[in-house]
Amino acid sequence: MGHWSWRIGVSRLVCAAVTVWTLDKGLVEGRVGESAAYEVWHGDFLVGELWDLSVDQPWFLCRFVPGVGWSELSPLFAAQEEARRQHFPEQLIGAIAAVRDLDVELRPVAGGEPIRPWMIYLTEGRASFRY
Repeated sequence: MGHWSWRIGVSRLVCAAVTVWTLDKGLVEGRVGESAAYEVWHGDFLVGELWDLSVDQPWFLCRFVPGVGWSELSPLFAAQEEARRQHFPEQLIGAIAAVRDLDVELRPVAGGEPIRPWMIYLTEGRASFRY
C-alpha cells in the first residue's frame, strides 16, 4: 500500500510541475496556442481572453490576456487576489462576493455553450476558474 501511495504522490508532483512549466513557458514565449480558448465577458464588455488552458483539478488554469473591459474590473479582482493571499480573512470576504456577483461568462472561442464559473481569479498574466 505504501508503494502505491508513493507512486501516486510522485505522479501528482510531476503533473503539477508540467502544468506550472506550461504556464510559465507560455508567459515567456507569448501566445503558445493558435487562438484563445475562452473569452471572458461581463455583460457586453470583453474583459479578456484565456489562453493555454490546463487542468489542476478542480481548477482550470490558463493565461489571461486583458481586454477592453479589464481596466474597469481589475480593482475588484485585485481585492479578491489580496483576500486569497491573506488566506481569506473575514474583513476581506466582501471582495470574493463582489467578483462572484459580477456573473462573468466564459465564451468558448471555438463555439459551444458559455460557461458561468462560480469562482474565477484573474490577474494580468494568469487566471484560474472553477465551474
